[in-house]
Amino acid sequence: MVRVYGRDGKEMVFEGKLVVDDLCAVGLSLRMAEEVAERLGARVQEGWSAQRIRDETDVELRHLQEDIDRAHACYDI
Repeated sequence: MVRVYGRDGKEMVFEGKLVVDDLCAVGLSLRMAEEVAERLGARVQEGWSAQRIRDETDVELRHLQEDIDRAHACYDI
């Protein structure tokens, strides 16, 4: 159970489901949102702020896009 700080500064338990919900709300598929949340959940650390979680979510989205691009390049050969 990793404790993080929400936007309002309140301490809370990190929940990957909230990341999934946010990503799905902006149009990412459930499968991809769950992958990003899983990757993030493996890295999240005690005391991260909501901003840090958003920043790290962006990093994971870029990594996922790189993985997709590599797979696409291999598939196109």
